[in-house]
Formats: sequence, C-alpha cells, structure tokens
Amino acid sequence: MVVKNRKKRDSVGEDPRDVLLQSWDSTDLEMLDARFLASIRSQPSPLSDLISQPGSDADEVVSVSEASYPAPQEEAGSQGSNQDSQQEDGMPGPAQDVGLQLIKPELAAMLNDKPMARLAQMQKLAASLSEAGDLHGLLHLRRHMLAQCKVAQALWSVLPEGEDVLALSAAHYELALAYADVGYEPQALDHCRWALEELPRFDGSEPPPEAVKQLRKNVQMLRGEIMLNGKRPREQEALKCFLATEGASDLQGVQDPSTRIMCCQCQTKLGVTKLKEARAARAASLAIQDELALLREKVDLAWEKAERAREISSTPAILSTYAGKVVFDEYRNNKRKKRAQEEHQRFKEQEKLLLDAENEAQAEEEMEAELTAEAESLLNSSLDNLFDVTQAEENRLRERVGYSGSAKEHPLMVKLYRQLAHIGMHLAGVYGLMGPSKRKDQIRCLEEVLINHRAYEGLLPHPLVAKAYRELGAVLMEDKQYEKAHNTNSELFELQEKAYADKPASLDVARAECYKLKGNIYVAQSHLRRASEMYNRALELFSLRLGEQDQLVSDLGHRLHELREYTNSAGL
Repeated sequence: MVVKNRKKRDSVGEDPRDVLLQSWDSTDLEMLDARFLASIRSQPSPLSDLISQPGSDADEVVSVSEASYPAPQEEAGSQGSNQDSQQEDGMPGPAQDVGLQLIKPELAAMLNDKPMARLAQMQKLAASLSEAGDLHGLLHLRRHMLAQCKVAQALWSVLPEGEDVLALSAAHYELALAYADVGYEPQALDHCRWALEELPRFDGSEPPPEAVKQLRKNVQMLRGEIMLNGKRPREQEALKCFLATEGASDLQGVQDPSTRIMCCQCQTKLGVTKLKEARAARAASLAIQDELALLREKVDLAWEKAERAREISSTPAILSTYAGKVVFDEYRNNKRKKRAQEEHQRFKEQEKLLLDAENEAQAEEEMEAELTAEAESLLNSSLDNLFDVTQAEENRLRERVGYSGSAKEHPLMVKLYRQLAHIGMHLAGVYGLMGPSKRKDQIRCLEEVLINHRAYEGLLPHPLVAKAYRELGAVLMEDKQYEKAHNTNSELFELQEKAYADKPASLDVARAECYKLKGNIYVAQSHLRRASEMYNRALELFSLRLGEQDQLVSDLGHRLHELREYTNSAGL
C-alpha cells in the first residue's frame, strides 16, 4: 500500500536515500607511503630489515643523518682532555694553531663553536619534537640544522679533517620531510632536489658506499610520495622516482617490496585516470552518435530539396510564344538556377557536417580503444605485482615472524587486500568497456573481489562490496547466466540486511533495490509476471520511504505500468 507524503528523513536523522547515493570510486583507495611501510616494522612485518628479534642488532641501527653526526663531548677541566675531545670531533688541536692564524677571525670563532656538536644536540631535540607531533616546531628546527650544516661545509672546505660528506645532503632531506609533513610540497621537492645534488659523485670505477645509496633511495622515495599524493598528482613522474631508487627501467626490475608497492600505486592511479578518460571518450562518442542521427536526417532533407530545385531549374520558364518563337522568362530562370545552387550548397554544407561528425565519432572510438588498452595494461601489471607482494608478505609474516593472526588483523595486509580489490573493480570496469568479448574477464575480476570478501568478512568497505554484487549480477544477466545472477542478488540482499539492520528506513530502500534488480533479471528471462511482482514490491517500499513524488518512484511506476499493459495485451 502506498503511503503519501512520507518524510524522507526520520526522527533520528536517517536518510534512506543514502543507500542509493552511496558510491565507491578511486578516491576510496587507502594510499600507502614509505614511512608507513617503515613504521610497520614495529608490527611483525618483513618489509623492513630492522625487525626486532632476539639476538638482532636492530636497536643499534640509526638513520643516515644520526650516524653522520657525532655525539657531543663532555668539556673536561684540563687542557689535555679538551684537546682530546677536539681531536675526536675532528676539530683542530694545538699543532694546528699556526693554521688558525691564517683563517679569518669569524671562521676561527665558528670552529671553536663546534657546529657538529650543536647538530648532534639539535638532532635529539628534533626527535623529541617529532614524537610530540610539533610539526611546525620541527620545521623551524630543521631549517636551523641546515644552516649549521652549511657552516660546517664552509669549515670543511678549509679544514677537511673529519668531514662528513653526507651531512648537508641529509640535512636537506630531513628538511624536505619536515616541509612535506606540513603540506609545503614545492619547498619539499626543492630540498629533495638539493639533497640529490649534494650527494658525492662517483666515477663508476667502484660502487658508492651503502650510506650514499640508502640516502639517495630515501630522497627519491620522498620525491615520489609527494608527486603521487600531492594536491596535483604527477603519477608518471612519481613512478620514475620510485624506479630510480633501484635503477630499474620498469616494475619487473624492482626487488624491494616497499618500492614495488609504491610503483603499483602509481600504475593503479595512472590506470584509473586512463579508465576515466576512456569513459569520457565513450560518452562523447555516444553523444556524437545521437548528433549523427539528426545530421543524417538533415542531409536527406537537404538532398531532397536540392534535387527538387535542380529539376525545377532544368525546366526553363516560358514567358510567351509569338510567331513560333519561344520567349523564355530569364528572370524566373535565373532565380530558379540560383535557388538550385543555394540548395545544393546547403546540401554540401550539411554533408560536410555529417562527414566531420563521423570522423569525430571514429576518432573518439579509436581514442577510447587506445585508452582502454592502456588502462588494461597498467591495471593488470599493478594487480599482478601487488598480488605477488601481498602473497610473499603474508607468507613471510607467518613463516619468518611467526604471525598467527588473520590477514584482516594486520594493518599492512588490510591495506594491501583493499588495494587489490580496488584494482580488481577498476579492471572489471575496463573489461566492461571492451564489450562482450571481455565479459568472462569482467566476471572473473568481480568474482575475485567477492571471494576475498567472503574469505575475510569485514575486510573490504561495504560500498565496494555492494557495487561488486550489483555489477556482477548485471553482467551475469547480460551473459544469460540467470541462475547465478539470482544467487548474486540474494547475496546482495543478505549483505544489505546486515549493513542496515539498525536502520529500518535504509533497510527498506536496500530491499526495494534488490527487488528491482531481481525484476530486471526476470524481464531478461521473459518471466514477466514474476517481474511485475518484484517491481510492485520495490515500488511499495520506495514509495513508503522516499515518497510518491520521488523521481525513482515515478520511473519505476511507469515501467510497471508498461509491463502490465504488455502482459495484458499479449495474454500472458
């Protein structure tokens, strides 16, 4: 029974239309960054080589910048101990006093001020600010630390003893991190570039030290993260940065799991962008097809007018006949010829418009095919590589670290499985654009998403799972696998009942949607009376919760009316 003027929002603020408006798209992807992958080492994750295990020396490992800065020395009361501390710090002793006389007074003052000892103290303060979450205070301190490193660099240009070749590069990198944390992306990228420029150069005769390679990798990873997750993402440039961390030309040459994950994220976002562009090309092509139908009608009409005008102009108008002589009406004849020429010109213009539109439609179709192929390649590569990383990480979690929980209990596994589902959904969209020839692949992608959902219930977000059920049911119906389509619809019904168990209005709308989808399947099977029953149930619930004036209620009512008229006229 239809209830009129029902309010859409109940007393507790529930809006049942949210069930229909809920959406899932590329913005739902939970992006990973290198610092998350590094911090996960506190969890039993094999992604980092610094997992704390009995007998390991993980606690002795420090960052490049910390290893580069010597700890501050205690000032002793005697002159001898002071000399020892100065020599340990790389500072000049008494034997170098003569050299100091030749240095500018301000440079000598800087030497006595021990800039490297100050840097070591600042590094400890920076760690405290980072733990406290004072990002702007940390940024201010990192700027001072960079200035101190530049002072030290100036000293080393005169007295190279104790020089730390990585200090300035590491300071730029740490400052880039601080800028990135507060959202100053251009400044962060500038300091990443300067950090790379300050790294020592090697002629290739011997490999660079491990510290240099690690710092270069850290900088490139940070550059890639900023480009990938910034306000204006540059996925292609980010991918180049991640590949550069291992000197690889493509994803197959990347061995580090963290780097492979970041590369997969780049490829995923690039593939999603290509998919969106392909869909836009499809929409443009469909719009042009509609325009083509109108243009063809106009061309046919213009052709008919041109032909009539030509026939009329080919019959000369006679003004009079006298003494066997015919006098033609030159004025009317010229006017007819001119009209024929004008109509012919209009026909040519309409024909050109039609030809241009056909060329444009063909270009859009070719563009769609090209973009779809690129999206398929990128998403397939991302899916395959991320699946390999996910399986390897899950196996090592169990074997190497002894992790015994399920995948959905580990933060890294949760994010990886969600990303796999995210890629699978978009890949199914790509196959959907490719048409019936790729329908089996589309069904496979959607079923793999739902397999993970059944294996790890609650792991994937509800909007994504609901969309997977809807799309799988629709594709199975198109493929005439009606029994499987009905089963998929039943699973969607159960999913929605669990999701909206405490929201009766939303639950009614979710049930109505399932009834409507089931009715669509019955229509495809030509079971029209069953379809009418499902549509009627859906209409009652939609009217109850959304109101009779809602557009969805109106459209469904019109469809039900047409279906009843057809069944009655056909005697079904």
